[in-house]
Amino acid sequence: MAALPYMQLYVADYLADTAHLNAAQHGAYLLLIFNYWQRGKPLNNSNERLTNVARMTKEEWADAKPILSEFFEIVGDEWIHWRIERDLLAVNSKSGKASEAGKASAARRAEIKAQKELTNVERTLNHTDTDTDTDTELTTKTKRAPRFDPQKYLVELGVSPDLATDWIEHRKSVKAKPSKTAIDGISKEAEKAQMSLSDALRESCSRGWRGFKAEWMENKTQNARASPSGQSWHDRQAETIAILTGRNKPNESERDITGEARRVA
Repeated sequence: MAALPYMQLYVADYLADTAHLNAAQHGAYLLLIFNYWQRGKPLNNSNERLTNVARMTKEEWADAKPILSEFFEIVGDEWIHWRIERDLLAVNSKSGKASEAGKASAARRAEIKAQKELTNVERTLNHTDTDTDTDTELTTKTKRAPRFDPQKYLVELGVSPDLATDWIEHRKSVKAKPSKTAIDGISKEAEKAQMSLSDALRESCSRGWRGFKAEWMENKTQNARASPSGQSWHDRQAETIAILTGRNKPNESERDITGEARRVA
């Protein structure tokens, strides 16, 4: 018989029944009932075997046997311990019920598994493959596009790293994204204006423009031609206002003396 998993030990009852035992007898008694429980049956009424189980010498066993035998009933060739027999019966009964329940559960699981396998076979035999078959769902993984690096892109187009950094910071300051589309657009407009991309970016930064248009440079050229002195429209406007308000009077040395010369003559 396989060893049982545990043994019930009623401590209060044990101490009450064994108060007269010394330490060696306590040890021998516990070893005897442990062996009884482990084997699941009475001890053999053999002095040699009982001596070995109790871990005693023949002399020690001869002294302990009369005292320890009081806990057993000697029937023929067996030492029977009725409390242990009662506990063994209860444990075996419970174990038997658990075993039967386990076997029934295993049989039920096997039945369910067999039924599932049969169902799968039937589905396979009755399955018709069509173009609209949805048994398998195909999942496609979309790769994220690499992040655009405006600094690297501008340098690749021949713009110096410092100018590229300045233009990117300028775009951010005017709440405009330094995107590839914006850079390509400025590059095309620079070609129309017969300028390099670097000059167009530099002009955009210096004038605070969000972008760049070729026509803006044409307007700048026309304004410069309209002023003989090369003054900008803003400079000419400021000069006109100064003259009208008298804040820009001619010097005495610049006074026209033609009339005075005529009168003297």
